[in-house]
Amino acid sequence: MRILDRYIVSSFLKVLLFSLLTFWLISVLVNIIDNIDTYIDKRAPLSSILKYYLFSTPYTLILTLPMAMLLASLFSLGHLSGSNQLTAMRTAGLSLHRILFPLFISSFLISLFALSFGEFVVPPANSKMEYVKRVEIKKKPRRRVGVVKNLYFQGEGGRVFYFHRWDAQKGRGDGVSIQLYRGDSLSSRIDASQMWWEDGVWVLKDGYRRRFAQEGEQVNRFTDLRLTIKEKPSDFSRPQKDPQEMDFFKLRDYIRKARRGGKEVARELVDLNLKFSFPLANFIIVLFGAPIACRKRRSGMAVNVATSLGITFVYYGFLRVGQTMGYNGSLSPFWAAWLGNLLFGGAGLAFLWWGKR
Repeated sequence: MRILDRYIVSSFLKVLLFSLLTFWLISVLVNIIDNIDTYIDKRAPLSSILKYYLFSTPYTLILTLPMAMLLASLFSLGHLSGSNQLTAMRTAGLSLHRILFPLFISSFLISLFALSFGEFVVPPANSKMEYVKRVEIKKKPRRRVGVVKNLYFQGEGGRVFYFHRWDAQKGRGDGVSIQLYRGDSLSSRIDASQMWWEDGVWVLKDGYRRRFAQEGEQVNRFTDLRLTIKEKPSDFSRPQKDPQEMDFFKLRDYIRKARRGGKEVARELVDLNLKFSFPLANFIIVLFGAPIACRKRRSGMAVNVATSLGITFVYYGFLRVGQTMGYNGSLSPFWAAWLGNLLFGGAGLAFLWWGKR
């Protein structure tokens, strides 16, 4: 790496680290102000409060990283432009693309780091954060499943369970469907009005048992059916994790299981695509902001902060609109998750082209 490249990258990283620390402190202070009554009323231990903010840090950093990246690019490049250092570089024969190249490489590598960080660090940290908040601070019992509607569960041996209504306290389900897959092919299916645990076996009430083979479908009606399988009531009573508490592979497996049971998974597919699109925003937003910063001559801190906040809020607005439209089925999950990146990425490429002229 050339000396000039190191100089540009180091200036960018210094502002980035300072911005991340500032945004994290603001987030913590705002959260403390919002929850101080809860901490006092519940007499939450200081150690639990500290653990809560420790486990919330990974998610806060990932959420505010695009804003910090944009602010860092505006400040570092704005300083170079305002002090005529960019003019000197271009006079020496360097194109705008070449000047910004190390910044784009750094932002792309940071995006890859954010992707890995969001995949392996954020989900378990979010789970621990929710536990500390619920159990240690709010003094509530551990999260348990009571009555759940539309419960899907991937069992052993290729079995997929669906309950229209599952009562964890009674160990009883209504509107039951048990599908058995051999590879990707449906081998058999049991539909019953009720299913409950009795004397170590499952009892199914009023339903049909279907077997699928090359020669056709075989259907048998039953009034009572006793089924011996490995799954027990406690397996169906485990709380389901929020998508923010799942990594990519767990969420993908959940979607695959839910699809087999016939569940609508548009919301989960949007969240799955966001696990890639949101980390890449750290690169896209620098691609968008860097040419703007190079065109600025002199601007104070307030202008840079306001510009950064404005651009980031517009990006988050596109992200939220796309996410909402994906959730309700107005947009495909891919376009819902990538709408903001495609719009800002295209605008950034256009600004780069204009800057070259």
